Amino acid sequence: MIEATRFGRRLPNGGCIGVPAPASPWENRSDLLRGVELIAEHPKAFCGYSDITALHVALRQRAGLATFYGPHLMTMGWTETSDLTRERLLLAVLGGDGTGPVPADPDDPYVRPLRGGRASGPLAGVVEVVVGDMERCDWSERRPEWPRTKSLEQVLGEHLEPLGVPVRYKLPLGHAKHLATLPLGVAATLDGDQRTLVVDQPALR
Repeated sequence: MIEATRFGRRLPNGGCIGVPAPASPWENRSDLLRGVELIAEHPKAFCGYSDITALHVALRQRAGLATFYGPHLMTMGWTETSDLTRERLLLAVLGGDGTGPVPADPDDPYVRPLRGGRASGPLAGVVEVVVGDMERCDWSERRPEWPRTKSLEQVLGEHLEPLGVPVRYKLPLGHAKHLATLPLGVAATLDGDQRTLVVDQPALR
């Protein structure tokens, strides 16, 4: 990430169409937050995940901007990055249209509806819950030292079902093979019965 002054000079530039996040910007996040007002005046597409989640929240709350939960530069340059990861980013950010159904994992297309129902609204607030692919979080023979008591699905069900909202598990989001770029801060519809998450509102204008 670049410091706030250089970052600010680039925002008004018509040739700057977006801001890709590095793998871990923690040491520089304060520089970016200082430029939130300038970012609001010159909106650009902001994309990243993992450590930069705090920046998504800050840009939404302080600048009122929708952002993209998606791969950062290191992910896009990795030789093992999946086609879905690359294609979804290009469609959602460069193509300017992240609306429509969020694709399922092509290697495991069955999406687990932990609780049925249907809800619409911004992707913020507990009106619906989407759980990504929590890779290597369940017990496996590769980790025999882990206690083998309840499955991950059982734990999620116990804690999320009491919320009384639709819950969908195992969307290709997170630190797994596939990462489907997802707009944050826009309207979406989660249908737990049909096991679909549909983005209703574009993040770019």
